[in-house]
Amino acid sequence: MDTRAKDRREDGQRGSVTVFVALLLPTLALMIFLVLNIGQLVFEKIRLQNTADACALSAAAVQAAGLNEIAELNFWSSTYVINLVRGVMGLTIILAPWQNQMTADSAVNFYKGVFSAIRDYQDKANKDYAKKALSIAKATKRANLDDRGVTGVRIESMNPRADFDNPKNLIEYRKHKTTVPYSTVVSTGQYPYCIFQSNMTWNDAAAGDKKYFGLYLGWMTPPTCVLVVMPGFAEFDYKISKKSKPMTYSAFKLTQEAKDFVIAGSVFGRMDKMTAYAAAMPTGGNVKSGKPKYKPVLVRLDKLDPKPTGSLDKVLH
Repeated sequence: MDTRAKDRREDGQRGSVTVFVALLLPTLALMIFLVLNIGQLVFEKIRLQNTADACALSAAAVQAAGLNEIAELNFWSSTYVINLVRGVMGLTIILAPWQNQMTADSAVNFYKGVFSAIRDYQDKANKDYAKKALSIAKATKRANLDDRGVTGVRIESMNPRADFDNPKNLIEYRKHKTTVPYSTVVSTGQYPYCIFQSNMTWNDAAAGDKKYFGLYLGWMTPPTCVLVVMPGFAEFDYKISKKSKPMTYSAFKLTQEAKDFVIAGSVFGRMDKMTAYAAAMPTGGNVKSGKPKYKPVLVRLDKLDPKPTGSLDKVLH
């Protein structure tokens, strides 16, 4: 066998693998860059959606806290305070009437002031928590994106009733009234023509501060001779209930502007503008029943009423 011919054949095949690898390297590099860029795209999209979800949930958590405060105040107003009013007014029927109509009006106006003070607390919570909800959404976006060096992301409120410049209120509500009977003296006499030997007067200072939960008992019973008693009725706005529309929710749209890929941007161009939608709402409690059990949950955008404007084909998970 001619060994020289064999050596010549082997020398001719040397370096063929190197050529093959050299030809594949650009393709392999392109595939690696493509995989890395797809990974970056997926990561950016997931991060944007997670941030949108966090913004909606954090805002809804603040809304839930506000509704719980309103519901808690409603509980005390519709149970403790109104029952105390009924008890005091009831004493004028079964025990002794108010000394005169002016005294009765003083007591009625005092209790109306108590309910008004509770309503002031509720109105303040209604406004403040609506504003805080949007503020915490901005802070959540800033903590998850801006503070980590992610720029070019804009947040919009998708709630047509509440944007960052005009938060409005958590709820629209209706007042519920109840009528409480009492009795008052309209004529006094002398023994033996007396019907009662005593009646009740009212003292605001003795009743306490209308702005804080207290005894609210400002009645006293000095002796007097009563000849004629007249029934009376007082109407109190003792609680509120949340209207079904508009609903209370937080819906946001996050938009990330187009940007270059970190790797091989010159080859693959720019990453398209991305958008993420998210909505959450407080649920589980009841303002009218005085049940402060609201908690935030993510919801589907197409179930909101009024429906946010814009493209809503993307929904929450």
